[in-house]
Amino acid sequence: MPMASFEDVLSDARLAELITFVRAYLGAREEVITANDVKEVREMLEKAGYSGGLHVTPDMYDERDGNINVN
Repeated sequence: MPMASFEDVLSDARLAELITFVRAYLGAREEVITANDVKEVREMLEKAGYSGGLHVTPDMYDERDGNINVN
């Protein structure tokens, strides 16, 4: 079963803050993640056929951009 998306729960700015915190305190990475970084990844995932973190319809999956590697 697919996991529910948090796209509507966390804004790009709040998700960037969360990712930066987790990376700094659990991953020893000092690089700050910006809201623009989050926006770019969300747009890339949408182009790859994901919406809200899920393949929502077979048509979306079939029409995804296969050149985008999301792994």
